[in-house]
Formats: sequence, structure tokens, C-alpha cells
Amino acid sequence: MSLALVLSDELQPTDHWLETSVVVGLAAGSRGQLELAALGWLAEHSGELGADCNRILVAGGARAARLALAARDSGWPVLWRQLLVHPKFTAEHPMPANVAGAPTAVVVCGDRQDDGRRYSGRLRAAGVQVREVGDDGRD
Repeated sequence: MSLALVLSDELQPTDHWLETSVVVGLAAGSRGQLELAALGWLAEHSGELGADCNRILVAGGARAARLALAARDSGWPVLWRQLLVHPKFTAEHPMPANVAGAPTAVVVCGDRQDDGRRYSGRLRAAGVQVREVGDDGRD
């Protein structure tokens, strides 16, 4: 079973995207180093939570994308994948430029105006494996 750290109001623990995962939510006010520390703690304790330490993922929007890159930069934990649901980047928190070496991504892109397709393109251009899906889960 995978272990998902959820960083978004877009997802609920019972959401079909996460049905085969042990889900741990992190409050919206949490930022930066706290998110990375929480992710590290989850990786260290994944077995106690009933999850496979080799199947850790982050899930959410733009915050999850940034956390996946922070984990890459710190070297721990190694993520299995990232699930990005309608990521929206802002002027304050722009779309990351250096995404090479990011974990495999599933990016949910719907009819909403978000940055999912643009970020998917950036990931692909950097050699990251990406699967884009609609809100219904279809490619």
C-alpha cells in the first residue's frame, strides 16, 4: 500500500485518487520546512502506518509539486510519485523552472483554469514521466 501526504483542499481522504493509499493530511497553513519534515517523518514511520516505504507520494496542487522538488533537493525521502490535482501557481509561488529529477507525476487537468497542462509539459521536457488525466480519471 502506498502512503500519501495530502497538501490540498482539492483532495479528501476518501477521494478515488487515493483509494489504495494510507492518507495523511497536512493543514493548509503548514509551509516549507514543516512540510518536508512531516514527509520525512512519514517515510521513517511508513511501516508502522501499514504502508510500503518505497511507495510514498505527495498529493495536492502546486504546494505538492513544490514539496516533491524540495524532497528531490534534500535527497530524502525518495518519492514514488506525485499526484497533482489542478495545480495553480501564482506570482508569489511561481511554477518551478528546474523540474529535472522530479518523481513520476499524475496530473489531473480538467476544464478548470489551472496550470496542470503547462506544468505537465515542463515535467515532460525535463524527462519526467507524466500521465495527464481528466477529472474522471481518463487519459
